[in-house]
Amino acid sequence: FPEGAAWLRLLLDLEDGKPGHFHFDIGRDSVYGEQKSLEIVDINEVHKLVDRFAGLDVRIALSAEYSIPLNQLPERGMISTLLGVETESCGVNLSVDGASMSIEDDVFTRIRWFYNKNKKCIEANLEAQTESEIDDEYLEDAVELMRVGLECFIFETSEDLRYDTKTDETKAKA
Repeated sequence: FPEGAAWLRLLLDLEDGKPGHFHFDIGRDSVYGEQKSLEIVDINEVHKLVDRFAGLDVRIALSAEYSIPLNQLPERGMISTLLGVETESCGVNLSVDGASMSIEDDVFTRIRWFYNKNKKCIEANLEAQTESEIDDEYLEDAVELMRVGLECFIFETSEDLRYDTKTDETKAKA
């Protein structure tokens, strides 16, 4: 996680000592706020817990949340263009301050965003689903995949998006 500390929360659901469902939450301090009950664990300890799942083929559902200052959005991008579109109905003004859009892609499935007036930023959520094998780079690959989605769908800095689920390589053309 570049630029500062991040939290990683791991939830394990084991059935008869065998792997069932496991869940990671990864985020910056600002995501978890004042939750002092979170224990800081060395990443090597996390890898030890995940090792019991090593080699398993898994279906991955990813959801990433971002807070993005308005001045960092592309001026003529999708969000900037939609934000503040207004109309009138029944004598009242209606304006767009968020949206939910489906994505027709093999990996990325949905983007939701809304304008947070208090923070003067966009709160965005990006969802993806893919299949992968649990290995040493599992978490890093998931974070990288969502970073590429952020670049493509929010910042619109990529013209094309390709994710090869067979090799777990993310490729974006600039």
